[in-house]
Order: sequence, then structure tokens, then C-alpha cells
Amino acid sequence: MKITNKEIEINNLLIKMIPKAEELNEVIISNVTAKDIFLTKEDIKQIKLNDHKSRPGLKIEGFNEVKGSPLDIDFIYLGKQIYNLLKKDEEPKKETPKMDFRKLIATTCPEDFFVKELKLNSEEKELFLQFCDADPKSNMLLGNPNILATMEFLYAKNDAFKKLKSEIKN
Repeated sequence: MKITNKEIEINNLLIKMIPKAEELNEVIISNVTAKDIFLTKEDIKQIKLNDHKSRPGLKIEGFNEVKGSPLDIDFIYLGKQIYNLLKKDEEPKKETPKMDFRKLIATTCPEDFFVKELKLNSEEKELFLQFCDADPKSNMLLGNPNILATMEFLYAKNDAFKKLKSEIKN
């Protein structure tokens, strides 16, 4: 259907709009002003002491709150204090056992990798593993164990180890 200027001038158009939910990628809220609230320690303590009492102006139909004198015993406050005294402290979360660098190498690299690929004998292997373990980059491998990243790290360290070994001999 084509709409011409004549039909727009008549102003007899009826447009039906159907609401469609659309997910937004980003929402920006601007002109938000925060209101500063200043409370003293005494105000905060008083709020904590009276948090169970009804708020002024809050009327519940059919409920009549018993208003006692200020010297009456506050059993709710006492109950909360006893609960806080008797509740068990939260047990600290058990940390997952951290894998050390040698275990990572043992699980990711076969035994012949050091002999065939890196050309290290058994005596050099222990020194090489200590050399690699001293590097801070080895901790990053422990956080995200990846076979390819581990082998790349070992090749790079092997070059540095060979250079260091040749410098010591000279």
C-alpha cells in the first residue's frame, strides 16, 4: 500500500503499533545525583537498636503496638545479642590444593620430552626444573595449565638455560 500526500492531508490514517521487546546492548543513565547522608556513630547504633520497632507513620489495621517505657527490657535486642554470641563463626573456605610446577610438568610432559626435544640428561633435568620454577612466569602456567603454553615456556627456558650453562663454562 502506498501512502500519498492526499491521504496524509485527510488525516484519516489509523496505525496499529505492536510492542516488541528488544534487548539493549548498553544502558546509560545520566543526570543521577546522589544525596549525601551523614550519620554519626550514635545514630547508627540507635538505628541498630531499634530496627525491630515499627516505623512512625506505619499503621497496620487491627494491630496495636504496646508502647512501653524507655526502661522496659528489649527482649528482641537481647535475643539478637545472645544469638551473635552463640553463633558459630563461618568456617574458612578450603582452598583447592595448589599444584606446584614439578607436578604440572610431570602431568603434561612425557619423560622422553626432556631427552629428545630439549636434549637434557637426567642431571640437567633437575637443574632445569629448578631454573624454570624460579621464573615468575611459571606461576601463570599453574593458574591456567595448558599443554602448548607449557611446552612453549619450556622451549624458551631451555634456550636461556643453555646460554647460561655455556656462560658458566666459559
